[in-house]
Order: sequence, then C-alpha cells, then structure tokens
Amino acid sequence: MLIVLDRYYPVCNAVTACIDNIIPHLSKEYDITLACAKSDLKSAKRENRNGVQIRRKLTPWDYPELARRYYLDVLHCDDKREGLLQKVLSFLVKIVFGPLRLLTKAFGVYFTDGYGRRFGRMIESEISESDVVLTTVMPVANAETLCPILCKYPKIKWIIIQSEPYVDYAEHRDTIRRKEDKQNSWYERATLIVAQETIAENIYRSSSKYKDKILPLFIPSMPDIITDDSQAEYREKLTLNQLNSTHKEDEQRVSCLFTGLFYAGIREPYFLMNLFSELHILNPAVEVYVLGMIFDTDISDFIRKNKDWFFFCDRQPQEICDRAQHEADFLINVGNMVPNMVPSKVMQYISTRKPIINLYHVRNDVVENYLSDYPLELSLYYDDYVSDDKTGLSTVESLSRFIDSNIGKMADYDLIIDRYDKYSAANYVKTITEHNAMKS
Repeated sequence: MLIVLDRYYPVCNAVTACIDNIIPHLSKEYDITLACAKSDLKSAKRENRNGVQIRRKLTPWDYPELARRYYLDVLHCDDKREGLLQKVLSFLVKIVFGPLRLLTKAFGVYFTDGYGRRFGRMIESEISESDVVLTTVMPVANAETLCPILCKYPKIKWIIIQSEPYVDYAEHRDTIRRKEDKQNSWYERATLIVAQETIAENIYRSSSKYKDKILPLFIPSMPDIITDDSQAEYREKLTLNQLNSTHKEDEQRVSCLFTGLFYAGIREPYFLMNLFSELHILNPAVEVYVLGMIFDTDISDFIRKNKDWFFFCDRQPQEICDRAQHEADFLINVGNMVPNMVPSKVMQYISTRKPIINLYHVRNDVVENYLSDYPLELSLYYDDYVSDDKTGLSTVESLSRFIDSNIGKMADYDLIIDRYDKYSAANYVKTITEHNAMKS
C-alpha cells in the first residue's frame, strides 16, 4: 500500500492523526510506504518509522522556503532572548529569501498551487508498483494530483479518506457545479470513499451515483485507550512544566489543555478566552495551555496581559501534544462554527479518559452526540454564556464546579471500551478492508 499525503511526521495535524491511528492495523494487511512533501530541513528524505517506509520528496524550488523557515525558527528559539540582533537577522533572512519564495509558490511541492505539477511525477513510479493507494482529501490537491495518474493504472485500488465536505464548503472557492464535477471525477476512479459520517448525507446529495462506494465512518478513529499503568508515567507533568516558564514546584495548579488550530469563522478562540478569564477570578489556580496556531486573529494583547495563567505554546510536534494531553488535568474542545464538521481531537481526548470541557457555538453540535456516553464531560453553549441572567447557576460557575468535582479523575477503562470500541482504529481498518468495494 502507498499512502500519499501533502505532509506527515513530524508535522502534527488532523490528517497525521487520522493516518497514525490506522497505520499499525493497516500494516498487518499491507507493506506500507508513505510519500509526502519534505516540509522542513531537518527531516530525512527517507525514514523508517514504526515499520513504515517514509519517502519525503523535495525539489530545488522548495529549498528556499524550507531554509527560510528553518533560519527564522533558529533565530526565535525559546532559549534566546528576543532582542534587536534577532530582529535585524530575521529581517535579513526575509529579504534574502523573499524573492525566492515566489518561485517556491510557482513550482514547488510544499505549496498547494505547485503541488500537483511536480509531486505526481515524482511518485508515479511508486504508484505504479502499488496494489492499493490511500490518500486524504485534505488538501484537495492530493486527489487532484493522484486521479489522472491512477486512471493510467485501473487495476490499482484507490481509497480516499474525506473528513470535510468539499462541494458545500465555502472555503473551496469555485462554483457548486464545478466542485461537483471535480469531486465526481475522483469518485469515478476511486475504489472506496471513507467519509466522515457527519457529512455523508452532504456527499450523497452531490454524488448519489457513487453511494455504493461511500463508507461513513468517524474520522479519525480512536487511538488505543490509555491504561492506568501507562498513565502513571505522566504524573510528573514534565512536558507542561517545560511549556510553562512560570511554574514553581510547590504550587498546586490545575492544567486545562487545548490542542489544535483556530481559524476566523470556523473555530475561534474568544469563547475559551472570555470564559476562562472569568473562571480565573473564581479559581486562580486554573491554567490554560494552547498548543497550536491561530490564523487571521491577533490575540497577542490577551496573551501578554494574562501570561501568568494563559500559555500559548505555538504548534508542537506530535509527541509533545500527545504527552501534554496525558499530563493535563482537563482537556478543552472548541467546537466548529460550521455545522457537521467535527474537530479531529474528540476521539483522541476520549482515549485519554480525562475530563473533557466541550465549548460549542452551534445548537445541536455534533460533538455532543459523541460525548453523550462519556462520563466525565461538560458541554457549554456559547449563547447560554452570553445570555446568563445571573438568577441561576452561571456558565462560569458550572465550569468551576465541574473542575472542583473532577480534578484528578479518569473515566473507567472498561466502560470506555464498552461504549467506544466501535470507533477504535482496529474496527475502522477491519471495516475498510472487508468492504465489498475492496473485494471486487
């Protein structure tokens, strides 16, 4: 099997989480090679990770952008003070690499607009030698790149994993008709389309003739549920202590963690920021850690004013995110503002057995359906928060009581196995490999 992605390890995002969960189970059925773009200078072009052969592709057009990012990271690394010298050197790096960056966008594989023109030719020989090719429609360029190549090799089975709507998603700028035609061209060639179960109905409407190929599943699957013995190694909170430069050993703190990305109009940070600002007044021991990035929104003033309890730690490698989730006392999910889009971290959070705080903006949020069977969760609706009339228990007070009542608790292991085993990576892979489309 050849898995084709735009980026992979050490990059940490929803796609890598989806693939990482199922690779150990797919490897029992297939010999796996993974092809992706080389997204940083430090990663090797070839690497064996957990029995998977990773092949990272790089063209000369990519090097300027990767070098630019590398040098900026070095200049702003945590163990150096931000001073005039760093600012001057950063400016010079941007000047030197700025013009070359235009070539990267035009010809390289790292950026989506150049991805299809070169990446497909670089991996065609590996495609032709494969029995099965698997990719995600995130970004869309993955499918656009592979479809014309796989049409040359009709005997190769092609599995598409689609976690987000394409036709109905306004972020993909094109007419509905053109997006339908493009999606249907992929589906025509595909052997099996594994679709996020919350968007399956949307896909049926635009691609009804391919309904027999579409397999609704929750994406991503749930990783292995942590045991009590495994959890013991995270009690020291070594990772969170490193991310929090103000930590003192003798302080009793309550750590609440969000991992992921914020986007304007899709998933915004303000509900989290405002709610926990009020909570901090009631309970100053509560700390919030954000491991991720914020796009199209500047919250630097908020971070600076609340730096004693709100720690924005930028994007971190997968290992750091995983360890931080196991160390934190509470895990925060911020729901999407787009209906039927499910944050990829939900099953990851459940697998930790930690208390979950779910903040959502859309009435009848789909995440609530998955958390309804989880014994340690609190779901808080944004409209209820802004309309608190102070006559009953307020949203902030509900959160405070939940934290006080559940600090140090973990959900029962056997109960989680019983209620969520259908979302496990093992069942996920079994369902895919036993589907009729894969047997034909």
